[in-house]
Amino acid sequence: MHESAYQYVSSTSAGVAMPMAAHPIAPFISIHHVEFVDPIYPGLNSLESLELFTKAMKTEPMSFLQRSVCYDKKQKLTLAISLDYVVQVYPSVLLRPELERSERTYIAFKRMSQRTEFDFDTKEIQKSMCKKSVLFFLKDVWKDGNITRGSYIRSSERDDLKRKVFCFRSPSLSDIDKIQVSASPLSKRWHLAPRRLCSVVKGYVNGTLFVFVRQCGRGAFGSAYDSLD
Repeated sequence: MHESAYQYVSSTSAGVAMPMAAHPIAPFISIHHVEFVDPIYPGLNSLESLELFTKAMKTEPMSFLQRSVCYDKKQKLTLAISLDYVVQVYPSVLLRPELERSERTYIAFKRMSQRTEFDFDTKEIQKSMCKKSVLFFLKDVWKDGNITRGSYIRSSERDDLKRKVFCFRSPSLSDIDKIQVSASPLSKRWHLAPRRLCSVVKGYVNGTLFVFVRQCGRGAFGSAYDSLD
């Protein structure tokens, strides 16, 4: 039985990353058949990935895999944050409706990749390397008082060198190797609509970008709008 509050994903291949990165604003319940996909976190084996995945889920269950979008106005970048999983840095300003559609970097267990195979909205893979996001995957997560902090490490991509040669702009955050995301606890009413998370870029220090995530205040549209003011 399907419930509208939850996302059901049936996929295989290394592309399991992107449907999880596009997890809706709803509780994460469970994950199955992990033996059929590559490790969740690049650079780790399957067991290490599941240990980190479980650690992140237990550290702050309410905000696990919840999404927030913010902008670096100075560099004209978009940061799509999937807490405890990945930060995607896009080289342009993109609004939330476009980011909520998952790229089909995966196929269903029936070995089909049509949009109708999934119960969430998808889009074609971005073929232009100049428009693709740079990925920072979770490396560790911990509690600092009532604040949850996560360290996300830049993924080593073969496209970085190509971007430097062929793209008009340099790779996004080319001098940044790590993003640290700090998140304040959600209120007891976190499960009620619209459950938006607001985030803001706090600054750069020694190759690390710092971002703060919190529950949006009453009347806020979400960081996608607030951080562009």
